[in-house]
Amino acid sequence: LWTVPSERVAFMPSAAEGMAWLARGLDWRAGDNVVTTNLEFPSVAYAWRDLRARGVEVRLVEHRDWIVEEEDLLAAVDQRTRVVAVSQVSFYSGQNLRVEVLARGLQGTETLLAVDATHAAGAVVVRADLCDLCISSAYKWLLATHGVAPCYLSARAEQQLQASSYGWRN
Repeated sequence: LWTVPSERVAFMPSAAEGMAWLARGLDWRAGDNVVTTNLEFPSVAYAWRDLRARGVEVRLVEHRDWIVEEEDLLAAVDQRTRVVAVSQVSFYSGQNLRVEVLARGLQGTETLLAVDATHAAGAVVVRADLCDLCISSAYKWLLATHGVAPCYLSARAEQQLQASSYGWRN
């Protein structure tokens, strides 16, 4: 189901918390940006909205007839893009983004790839090993309970993050 080294998987309470944890934990500077889509599920979209007050641009790539092209997402990336944040499978359209195309397009950059796999995990293959953050709530196709979200964090992302909250779940 998930292709990733098991020692890099932890659990969080939800996909929304995982995305927010990434958004809070990076050292953002005015002029940085994050790239996402205008069809994002709130767990992805809301994580970035408060960054605007810190001078961070949130770039919303537009869909075309309910399809978001991977090439359009990559075209929105520049030297100041810190994160590309997407849902692997869109809750609006059911589109399964090609994570491998995004990962390949970001190779050689400092941009992190953050993927919410909630609508994918258990239904289609999730290539967490291609992501810097891959998180999935477990109450959809994984048929588990609320409050459990498998989370993969790459070594590269881990080096860039600072703790933003403390407690027994982190």
